[in-house]
Amino acid sequence: MVGFILTGHGQFAPGLASAIAMVAGDQPAFTVVPFEGDQAASYGEDLRAAITAMREECDGVLVFTDLLGGTPFNLSLIHISEPTRLRCIS
Repeated sequence: MVGFILTGHGQFAPGLASAIAMVAGDQPAFTVVPFEGDQAASYGEDLRAAITAMREECDGVLVFTDLLGGTPFNLSLIHISEPTRLRCIS
């Protein structure tokens, strides 16, 4: 199974996750890591923890971000450099 992490600025990720749940129901191996202004200091660790947990439970991980070159995308790339089955889609 492939795990999915959805992240992005502000309410992008929670909003899109809400729409997915409305159309397709709850999804296994799917998590949201929002990048909110008041949580910016802990965002890197939150993303790392989500990726680590997803790696342990799945054969591969896809990280979906909102903007190419934005903070969520850039921090996701740090984890892609580690030897693993992880890809980032922006």
